[in-house]
Amino acid sequence: MESRIFIDGIAQELMDRHIFCYTVHDAVGCLEKDVETVKEVIARHLEEAIGYTPSLKVARPKLQQGLEHFDV
Repeated sequence: MESRIFIDGIAQELMDRHIFCYTVHDAVGCLEKDVETVKEVIARHLEEAIGYTPSLKVARPKLQQGLEHFDV
């Protein structure tokens, strides 16, 4: 179910919208400029799949810091 929601749903929609992202289990990494859009997409997909929107946490892991040097 997790891969259906996060990979087939959330990540696919973001890629279709040309928003860079990567998944790590139940998390989605993205560029800082896209955080609000990504949160909206995650919330909508989770609401549709499980019936409610869990609280979402925004963090800045080391991998995200390294992506600043790339034009994605």
